[in-house]
Amino acid sequence: MFSQFTLSWIELSVLTKLKYCY
Repeated sequence: MFSQFTLSWIELSVLTKLKYCY
């Protein structure tokens, strides 16, 4: 459960970075 939440947070962070890059 905790690991899943962490993965989701990392995924969200990556998506945000991609949005800013493009």
